Amino acid sequence: LMDKALEGKDWLAGTYSFADSALFYVCFWWKARLQKDLPSNVAAHYARMNARPAVGRTLKAEGLA
Repeated sequence: LMDKALEGKDWLAGTYSFADSALFYVCFWWKARLQKDLPSNVAAHYARMNARPAVGRTLKAEGLA
C-alpha cells in the first residue's frame, strides 16, 4: 500500500509531513531490526529519511545509529 502511495513522489503527502516520520518508524523496525527487504519506493523513502540530519541525530541519541 505504501509503495503505491509513494509512486512518483518523494513524500507521502507530496511535501514532508508527519506521515513520513510514521512510515520511517515502521520501516526502521522492519528493515533494521527484522532485516526484511522494503519495496522499491518505500526503500527510496527510507533512504531519503535516513539522509535527513534530524533523523541521524535522533538515531545517534537513541543509540540506534
